[in-house]
Amino acid sequence: PPIVISIDTAGTVYVNQNAAKDSSANLLALVQQESKGDHERRIHLRADQALSYGKVVGTMGVLNDAGYARIALVSEAAK
Repeated sequence: PPIVISIDTAGTVYVNQNAAKDSSANLLALVQQESKGDHERRIHLRADQALSYGKVVGTMGVLNDAGYARIALVSEAAK
């Protein structure tokens, strides 16, 4: 299954529901743990629509720079 990364309205990043504690190093440590080092593992990125575009793209950039290229933005249908 893919790793799910979520960003809430406060900008807190979660990796499979575990908070990444406000740093890129913590985000990458959690992703590394979840992926068991497999950089080909799919990642689904979800973000609150009120969040700035820069926060979402910045998170994608951190992951991409670390070698994770299979990142998909996931959206929910309007209710």
